Amino acid sequence: ATTCTGCHGANFKGGPPHSEKAPAIPDITSAGNVGKWKEDEFLTTLHTGRTPERKLSDAMPWKAFTYTDNELKAIYLYLHQLK
Repeated sequence: ATTCTGCHGANFKGGPPHSEKAPAIPDITSAGNVGKWKEDEFLTTLHTGRTPERKLSDAMPWKAFTYTDNELKAIYLYLHQLK
């Protein structure tokens, strides 16, 4: 999950956008919206760029990720442990 800290912050709580045209950076801990997702929804999002609610912003570099499903499952479990 270290890769995620570049945008989502050291505590994964997100923050303001990096530019005027970019969206706010979401909280990806269990306290944020991502915390409501099931594991398969998390994997689908990072494989397809579609969340359960919407298409990811182009600011989210999901296409560059080369994580295996097992690595994504580990990230999901880690993020869900964070409050």
